[in-house]
Amino acid sequence: MNEKSLVTYHCKLTSLSPVHVGCGERYRKNLDYLVDRKSIHILNKRRLFSLIEKICSESDILELADCLDRRDLGRWLEEKKIDYKKAVATTHPWRDNNFKGEIYSGIKDVWGDPIIPGSSLKGALRTAIIKDLNEKDNSRALNDLLGYVLRRKSFKNNELKFLDQRFVKDLLGKDPNHNLMRTLSIGDFCFRKERLSLAEVAIKTTRKNGRLGEKSFRIYPEVLGIGMTGEGRIAFEKFIFQKDREKGGKLFGFSEELTLEYIRTAANKMSSNVIDSEIRFFRGRDSRIADFYDSLRKELDSIGENQLVTRISWGIGWKSITGELISDLTKELREALRLAPHKYPSEFPKTRKIARIGKDNFPLGWVKLTFRRMEDVRREIESKRKEELAHLLEIEKQEAEEEERRKFLASLPPEERDIETVKDPAVSEQKVVEIYNKIDSFSEPNRIKLAEALKEYWISQGKWKGKLSNKQKIKVAKIKKVLGEL
Repeated sequence: MNEKSLVTYHCKLTSLSPVHVGCGERYRKNLDYLVDRKSIHILNKRRLFSLIEKICSESDILELADCLDRRDLGRWLEEKKIDYKKAVATTHPWRDNNFKGEIYSGIKDVWGDPIIPGSSLKGALRTAIIKDLNEKDNSRALNDLLGYVLRRKSFKNNELKFLDQRFVKDLLGKDPNHNLMRTLSIGDFCFRKERLSLAEVAIKTTRKNGRLGEKSFRIYPEVLGIGMTGEGRIAFEKFIFQKDREKGGKLFGFSEELTLEYIRTAANKMSSNVIDSEIRFFRGRDSRIADFYDSLRKELDSIGENQLVTRISWGIGWKSITGELISDLTKELREALRLAPHKYPSEFPKTRKIARIGKDNFPLGWVKLTFRRMEDVRREIESKRKEELAHLLEIEKQEAEEEERRKFLASLPPEERDIETVKDPAVSEQKVVEIYNKIDSFSEPNRIKLAEALKEYWISQGKWKGKLSNKQKIKVAKIKKVLGEL
């Protein structure tokens, strides 16, 4: 995209619930991580093998290969007296010393810092945009697709996976060159390494009696905890829409122009629907999650004009992924789409992934985005730079003046130097008292000059008259005597 044709925003992403964006890698105990005193240490393999190479012989390396096959790395490192903590990439506090689950790695940049890829956020906004376009289209394209599904009834797995392509092309554009989403560009959001933590995810499922139970297994993903913030950029292409309008909408045929206001409205509307749906699901089943969604509802209702709330990435559930496009999941549709048809008429979906961090439970993936025009950000950065430069210049000026004064004082005889020191606004009380104690040794003219300087100093400090300590009364009386005021 041509930069001049872009409307660019600086965007701050804040996690409202735990967020996991996976990279496909899983860590295994005594192979990828070690447990030590309620902490899980994920190893940097390259750093670890570099340590091993410096210490071990060729036969040790062969023995190591056997240990890795048996996933017995910790014992081997201990026997060889190799400090594996020098090769730790990340440490997660954990209450269970016997932890042995697989850890789902969060995606990171080349420095090991967690990121949320722009594609994750763009996918969530794409769902909201499709939902909005579908509503404005009176579900015409969606109904055509569902009619086709009901007529055909049976599909192969790959066909189901790409079944929505006809529907999406109808709403977004016939090919990548004519796709509405090409006008939206989203960069990655970067976070600091310490923002990543380990969560335990339970799968809640609706039982026959309508109450929530839990599946027996747990999933352990690395997540960005609540309140973590990262920064990125979002840009909207305006040139394409200008050209399309010039051609009477025949060039691309987009029914909507993507702007901040448009995606904000679409995303918040979809989030509102999902929140209401989740409140209905959890009310009477899990009060803590229901309370979380009540708070999220209040957050959404009071959101600023430059903000939106959406749900991204892993664990967000079928409804959030599809935007609840299909309002009536009939038995025939569930059979054709293989959406747990044998459970009909039980609700679908009946499961939710819930993250446990400490003693609290949270749904996954909720984030808030706050936008600022890049022009405003650049002006603010420039203003801060000017303030910092002015501050540095002021410091340099003060240092130069102080140096000049030091040279001036150094050039004076000792008595005159002490008199000038008392006159210095930055002089300490301790230094003043130290000089006062030498007044009797001064020559007569300089004793009077010092007394005048001490009087001015104590007047400025509120220690010349009024309620004074006994020691200060003695000092004031002595100065008055030198000045002939007694």
